[in-house]
Amino acid sequence: MKKYLFLILGLSACMSSWPQSSRPFVAEGKSWNYKYVKYGWDNDSHTSYVDYTEYSSYRIEGGTLVGDNTWKKVYRIATRDGVESRELSGAMRETDGKVYFLEGNSDQEGLQYDFSMQTGDEANLTTRYGTDGWLMGMRQSVVLGSGETLTGYVYELLRKDPQHPREAYVAIEGLGGYDGFSLLPFIGIETNTFDNTTEYLSCTLDGDVLATGQEIHELCEQVATAYGRLDSLSPALSPQDNGRKTAYDMQGRRLELAPGRGIYIRDGRKTVRR
Repeated sequence: MKKYLFLILGLSACMSSWPQSSRPFVAEGKSWNYKYVKYGWDNDSHTSYVDYTEYSSYRIEGGTLVGDNTWKKVYRIATRDGVESRELSGAMRETDGKVYFLEGNSDQEGLQYDFSMQTGDEANLTTRYGTDGWLMGMRQSVVLGSGETLTGYVYELLRKDPQHPREAYVAIEGLGGYDGFSLLPFIGIETNTFDNTTEYLSCTLDGDVLATGQEIHELCEQVATAYGRLDSLSPALSPQDNGRKTAYDMQGRRLELAPGRGIYIRDGRKTVRR
């Protein structure tokens, strides 16, 4: 899981006006695709090995009626050793730029994104950690390799403790966040640890690639960098840390020493050591 952590110094009033989102987020046939690798450890040779590799997708297929609203179903489709499994993960709907999500068989909807928000607007968004207040920190135009112009959004988590650095996450309209279709890694997506890795491969529509995972990462970095010029970027993701190559864990906490194995952040980049 990739986090953008910022110490908030202020907001730029000139960013408050921006065109509305143009690319729909919820669309039949849209899929977010991943490669998951599980590692084992050989105690005799003290080396890791690939236990298994799994390819999975979160795909929008079909509709269902919940209350007075029509929802699009989201399935998790995984393939391991040539065997495909399929399960219903939840459902999504989109209204006027607001994207709602139902997890599993729950009938309790949560607002996952609000692409209609302007800079400085606040909204209650639901992530895997619950429902919290979020602030729209900035909207920034980005350009896909295809030449299509989209809008990147910086969502800031509002905290009651003013001494605690705010957390900010980047999402791209119609594509989602750094790790896929949710602002934070969805609960069904494995988080990188010392014994597994998850690679975000692409976002597709009816099999056509809208953007690769790498391209989405770069767009998110671009928006984060632009926002970092307005607000002080935290040491966990800043290119320089007072001249020292300090390491941080995936939650942005400083590590005294880089781990022998695992995933951590150094020089503003995610590092995998096996």
